[in-house]
Amino acid sequence: MLPQILGRKGPLPAKHPEDGEPIRPGQIFVAPPDRHLTIQDGVVRLTRGPRENRHRPAIDPLFRTAAKVYDSRVIGIILSGHLDDGAAGLHAIRSRGGIGIVQDPQDAQAAQMPRSALQYGGADYVLPLTQIGPLVAELVTNCRRSAMKDKQTNIDMDKESANAEVMANLEVSRPNEGHGVPSAFSCPECSGVLWELREGGLVRFRCRVGHGYTMASLADGRR
Repeated sequence: MLPQILGRKGPLPAKHPEDGEPIRPGQIFVAPPDRHLTIQDGVVRLTRGPRENRHRPAIDPLFRTAAKVYDSRVIGIILSGHLDDGAAGLHAIRSRGGIGIVQDPQDAQAAQMPRSALQYGGADYVLPLTQIGPLVAELVTNCRRSAMKDKQTNIDMDKESANAEVMANLEVSRPNEGHGVPSAFSCPECSGVLWELREGGLVRFRCRVGHGYTMASLADGRR
């Protein structure tokens, strides 16, 4: 029901997209249930790839692929929520020169997701919810880039994006050689060995099937 709710709240149309549908100005796309929504060469892709952070759809695949395709033209926003999906994706966006906006944890109904995003992904703006919409409109309308900084491209993020695209097609793969090391943990979903991936202060895990976890989502999945 989310597209209908969003459509009633503003002038922009909202919908569940079709796989391969072109990205268009003024159109809101909402990930449909049980599908990852990702970006590829000007179109949206819908896949039933392995769950990330125990969810499908998940935030990280969308943010990671958007950053890979659009670099500094991406604005990533993390709002109220539990656990830490989106933290790694926001790190990917900002490592490409994009803008990260995080809801002030004190303003959020569930503060864990914004706090994790700030801790691991960082942010260019930390604002209460009521100020985020006007800021986005200002950034887009005025093409304001003053908040952007020159950042070095994260090579590991490209490698993982390539792995995730293969895994999204339900092919069995493994992390690229030199990217990640076997950990002492097993995947809560398929019991396979998890590979440990490090991005700055963020530690994440991915199995050969492609299930991905942050430390918090892994701990939650092993309860």
